[in-house]
Amino acid sequence: MKTNFKNFAFIFLFSIFLFSCQTEESIGDELPQNAIEKLKKGNTLASKSGSCSYIDVDNESKLYRGEYRTYTVVENYSSYQWSIDSGSNVQIIGASNQKSVTLYFSQGFNQAVIKVLFGNCDERLTLTDSRFDCDCNVYPTPPLAYPIYSTFGSPVPSNYEKDNLGSNYICTTTINNELSVPYERCASYNWQISPGGNQGKVFPSNNSAIVTVSQPGTYTVTLTTTNVAGSRIEKFLLYAEDCNGDGGPIGF
Repeated sequence: MKTNFKNFAFIFLFSIFLFSCQTEESIGDELPQNAIEKLKKGNTLASKSGSCSYIDVDNESKLYRGEYRTYTVVENYSSYQWSIDSGSNVQIIGASNQKSVTLYFSQGFNQAVIKVLFGNCDERLTLTDSRFDCDCNVYPTPPLAYPIYSTFGSPVPSNYEKDNLGSNYICTTTINNELSVPYERCASYNWQISPGGNQGKVFPSNNSAIVTVSQPGTYTVTLTTTNVAGSRIEKFLLYAEDCNGDGGPIGF
């Protein structure tokens, strides 16, 4: 009887030991996969939607304006298609049907959604500049009054003054003439020049613009800056001279 009991006890303890070993082995088999998933969730990848692949980004700074970013689908698929789903002041540079895409964010960028289709996945990333931190629909005050600053490249008239909010003197038929005001996130900008047509042209880019004039004389550049709280109007006089005698202009 005692022998049978000892045999039973030995078999019972051995069974527990065997079960314990099998359990530890099965848990051990799961750890690498769990560790991989944990590593994925804790790394610097930009996004994951459902069962879709991760999207990696070469620079995670939230200051986008004037910057390039490259986004990459981490896993391999047979085809890719990138697009800008919404937003402005961002463009795709180069191919949009590769594993990676490069975007350029111009100075007016606030927020955009980019989309990439691959396999059965529809991945969307919302990109927001960190300076886009309030609701423009409830902006509290009209645009601030800033003087228009000029930066004209060579050649310039002899009475052009640099480094003092620029100057009003410009050479005819030159193209390297920029006017600008400080950028306001919630504002839109409208540039006009008079006389216009073939005599004066303005090429706007948000808070800055390139101006060209073809004839000597006085021109008026008008900037209207608007947000939901109101508008302001600034005027900038240009005194155009024929600078051919000073070494010749840069033609347009």
